Amino acid sequence: MKKLFPIVMLMVCSAGFAQRGGNLYLKTFPGNMGAIYSTNISQVGGLTFTYRTPSDTNNMVYYIENFKPEDIKVFQDKIKLYSSMLCLPGYKSKIGDFIYSFTSENEILYFYHKADRPRREQN
Repeated sequence: MKKLFPIVMLMVCSAGFAQRGGNLYLKTFPGNMGAIYSTNISQVGGLTFTYRTPSDTNNMVYYIENFKPEDIKVFQDKIKLYSSMLCLPGYKSKIGDFIYSFTSENEILYFYHKADRPRREQN
């Protein structure tokens, strides 16, 4: 009985830890594959928004052309982004575009198009 208790506790604790890591739900958005982006998303593969909740994949994706610091205002618990436009299918970002979406926890996920990758000359 003494050996059984630590084994059961280990199983219960490890199951809780595995659930906290959770699944990631991806929403891939067509982007400019020749772009270099700054982002706050830890796992990046092109323009892919990673959410922790499956319903968040229904959230809209927006962008701001020629993003400037004045386009964003932070209040106590809210963020207001000005000049936002809805990203439609086929949208290709340009240098200076800020592409973003929100999660159900009011976190912002974003990509900022910093530059284009230099093209290699073919010999």
